[in-house]
Amino acid sequence: MSRQSKAISDELYEQAKKSLKELGRKGEAGRRLQAILSAKVHGIKAVATIYDITRSTLMSWIKNFQEESVSGLSIKAGRGRTPFLSIDIQEEIREIVKKTPTITLRELKQQIAEKYSIVISLSTAHRLMKKLSFSYITPRPVHHKSNKSSQEGFKKKSSSKNKRRIP
Repeated sequence: MSRQSKAISDELYEQAKKSLKELGRKGEAGRRLQAILSAKVHGIKAVATIYDITRSTLMSWIKNFQEESVSGLSIKAGRGRTPFLSIDIQEEIREIVKKTPTITLRELKQQIAEKYSIVISLSTAHRLMKKLSFSYITPRPVHHKSNKSSQEGFKKKSSSKNKRRIP
């Protein structure tokens, strides 16, 4: 059996109980509060194992809750990878594509390299175009041996009057 944690005082335990009651069990802050409450009774190591986190993570949650209350348990902004191209550059690229709507990915990649000195791959350029809500405009395929005059003649012969109606 695990021993009670000394890292969590009785007043911190009561404050966590009160905060959990107000906040509810849903959300990341509620999950972290539950872990803190469980750690008081069952110990840091056992709770860290159950929640599949490290002991140091649980200890940092306890420390953040002591210092900042519930706001210390929320997920902070600025996590994750920073974008390769800033929002300003993306807006300028949007204007470039609007001015020349038939631009290819290779041309766009080349313009970005010349204007901003940033080398990107074709797949990055493609993801950027999708992110900026642009899509491909592809022509219908035309066979190189097709006869345009016979196609026009066929279109004229097959009018809506000649179609068979089903009662």
